[in-house]
Amino acid sequence: METVRPDTGFQTDLRHLDDATDMDPPEQISHRDRDLMVRRIFDGAVELPVDQREIFIRESSGGDPVVQASVRELISEVGFEIDEFLTSRFGHPRIGTTLESGEGGWRLMELIGEGGGSLVFRAEWSGSSDRTDDRSAAIKILDSRRSGSNQRDRFRTEIETLKRLDHPGIVRAFDSNLDDDDSSPTLPWIAMELVPDPRWITDLTLNATSNASNDPRNALDLLVEACDAIAQAHARGIVHRDIKPSNLLVGSDRRVRVIDFGIAHLQGDLHESIMHRTLEGALLGTPAYMAPEQVDVSLGPVSPRTDVYALGVVAFRMIAGRAPYEIGDNLLAAVQAIRHVPPIDLRRIAPGTPEALIEVIGRALSKDPERRQSDASVLASEIRAVTSRRTSSLVVRQRKRSRMLIRMAVAMLIIGALIGVLVPFDRVDPVDSRPVVITIPDDVASIQTAITRIGDGGRILVRPGTYEENLRIDSGRSFTLQSTEGPASTIVRSMIAERSV
Repeated sequence: METVRPDTGFQTDLRHLDDATDMDPPEQISHRDRDLMVRRIFDGAVELPVDQREIFIRESSGGDPVVQASVRELISEVGFEIDEFLTSRFGHPRIGTTLESGEGGWRLMELIGEGGGSLVFRAEWSGSSDRTDDRSAAIKILDSRRSGSNQRDRFRTEIETLKRLDHPGIVRAFDSNLDDDDSSPTLPWIAMELVPDPRWITDLTLNATSNASNDPRNALDLLVEACDAIAQAHARGIVHRDIKPSNLLVGSDRRVRVIDFGIAHLQGDLHESIMHRTLEGALLGTPAYMAPEQVDVSLGPVSPRTDVYALGVVAFRMIAGRAPYEIGDNLLAAVQAIRHVPPIDLRRIAPGTPEALIEVIGRALSKDPERRQSDASVLASEIRAVTSRRTSSLVVRQRKRSRMLIRMAVAMLIIGALIGVLVPFDRVDPVDSRPVVITIPDDVASIQTAITRIGDGGRILVRPGTYEENLRIDSGRSFTLQSTEGPASTIVRSMIAERSV
C-alpha cells in the first residue's frame, strides 16, 4: 500500500541558512542536509495552494539554488498526482457509500491512500451495536480500474498471511468480503487496523531536529520494532518481499506497524519454477529495496535474508538520509546496480555512526545472501547489541567521571607512585592480525576500509563497479590494489580525479 498524501498533522522544522548567497551554498551545507531540506520544503509546499508555492520555496531554501531546483523538479514530477489526490480526499465517488458486512457495514468517510492497484479509506462501522471494538478501520479496496485476477490473488494472499500472524507490530485484519468460496463479482476489500496519524518510518527520521538526527539511537529503536514484527513472519515461514518505508508506518502512539503483505511469500512454496520466479522478481517489489536474489535467480530463492536486505536499505536511509546507491529509472541499470554496485560508505556521509553499527548494516546489505543475517530476529539482536554497548559505555563513562572528581584530590598526592606502577603496562606490543586478502564488497563495503585493515604485503580485490571515494594511504604502507575483472570494469571516482583500478 502506497500512501501518497502529505500528512498535515506533523509539524516540520525548516532549516534556514544564515548569510547564504547564490555562490556558496554547496560549500556550506552537506549533501545529506541538502536532501533533508529538499524533502521538508517539498512536504510543506505541496500542502499550499499552487500560487503560494514558489514564494514558500524561495523563503524556505535559505537562498540555495540547488535546493530550490530540486524541490521544483519533485513538484513537477508528482505534484499533479498529489493535487489530484488531495482534491479527491473527500470528493471521491465512494465517499459516503457503505460496504455491507453481516448485520451492518463500513461507511467510507475519507480517502487516505492509494497505490499498488488499491484504494484505502478511513471507515466507520454502522449497524449492529454488538461490535464494541474496531469501530474505525482502514478499508483497503481493489481499484476498479485494476481488478484483474492477479490483484484479487494479492488480496487473498494478504488476508491469509495476516490470519497466520499475531503481533502488535503487524497491522491486524478483522473483516473482509473474501472467503474460501468467494465468487462474487463485487470488488474485494479488507478492513484493517487504522494506524493513528501514520508517518513513514523514514519521515520521522528526516523530520527530526538536527540534534536528534545526529543520534542514530532514536531511529534504531523504531527499526528494531519493525525487525521484531517481521521476525514473527519469518518464524512462521513468511517472507514479506516488499519492505520499504511506506510499508513501515509509525503512528502517533510511536508504535511501528508493518503493512501490505500482498506479495508475501510462503517458504513452503519454493518449488515454483525458476522462470516463474524470474518474472515475479521483475514485476513484484520496489527496486530501491529489492535484494540481488530478486533480480538474479542464480543467487538462490527468496528467503528471510531477502527481507533483511530491505531492512538494511531502510536502516541506511534512516541514518544517512539517502539510499545506499542510486537506482535510476532504467530497469536494466537498476538491476545492475542492485546486483553489483556497493553501497556508499556510511563513514563518509554520516561520520558519527558507530563502527559496530556500520558493520551490522554492511552485512545486511551484502550482495551474497549467505553473508547477511539469517533473518530479522538476528538483525534485531545485532542492532540491540550495538545500542546496548553505546548506552553501557555512556553510563560507565559518567560513573568514572564522578568517581574521578571525588578522588582527584587524593590522586594528586599519590600520582608519582601511580606513574611508576602504570607505565610498564603500556609497553605491550600488539599482535598484527590484519588480513592478507580482502575482497570488496564481499568482505567490506569500501576501498578505504580495506586499505585501513589490510596487512602489509596483502592484496585488495575490487569487483566491477564505480566507487565514489577519496582514498587516503599512509606513507610506508605496502599492498596491492587490483580489479577482479580488469581495469576497464572498475572505476574509483574521487572529488579530484577518476581512475581505473
